Amino acid sequence: MFIRRIKGILCAFYRTFRATQTALKIFKTRKNICWDDPAVQDFSRKWGTEVLKDFNVELRVEGEATSEAAIYVGNHLSYLDIIALYSFKHLCFVAKSEVGTWPIIGAATKAVGSIFVERNSARSRVATAEALKKAVLDEGKSVCIFPEGTTSIQGKDWRRGVFRVAQENSLWIQPMGFIYTPIRRAAYIDDDTLLTHMWSLIQKDKTLLTIKFFEARKITDTENDMKQMEQEIRAWVDEQLKKQGYFESEIGYIE
Repeated sequence: MFIRRIKGILCAFYRTFRATQTALKIFKTRKNICWDDPAVQDFSRKWGTEVLKDFNVELRVEGEATSEAAIYVGNHLSYLDIIALYSFKHLCFVAKSEVGTWPIIGAATKAVGSIFVERNSARSRVATAEALKKAVLDEGKSVCIFPEGTTSIQGKDWRRGVFRVAQENSLWIQPMGFIYTPIRRAAYIDDDTLLTHMWSLIQKDKTLLTIKFFEARKITDTENDMKQMEQEIRAWVDEQLKKQGYFESEIGYIE
């Protein structure tokens, strides 16, 4: 088991490094590279698929996502959420600005067109809204953003900004839910650190990740539509958590 864990972690970092180099090479040598270029889609899909295997995570997808350029929103449990989406869906991501400075991962996120936002900067949020509108409406990209802003099991209140942008520009919203079995092995929360989390994640038995796509829709009422989607996803997640023996209390979810 020790060897398996070491091998999994080293392979994941090596694959990420190689994927970053591939991305940078593509964008450097081909001046007119497009977001939906087959070469870009191929390396990002391959990277996501192989890293999931390194961590012994099995992916299951329920429902179908819209074929329209859309903003993907959902609950956020782990960095694995993003890796899994890359493995089968070609998306851009909205990420906190710090991610762009991370070793290896930072360069990769920049290379694949991520949109970065400084959480406490009003100017950055305005710029992000404009970038989001341009990406979906003008460039036909699908963009993923986690309205909770951070990872958690019990869920946090969604931020409204992305839904205002969607309503003002008549953009499609694609809701989705994430659940892992067992949940705590994969959830990246509290005082978790990357290496220790990866170490405990890699087990002999697989970790199952289920992603459920709900009905895509357009926003007509920012507050009500956002709350409806949030509650719909939360209800599904709660149901899956109860199947794992979790229940909700005043201090969050406990076993």
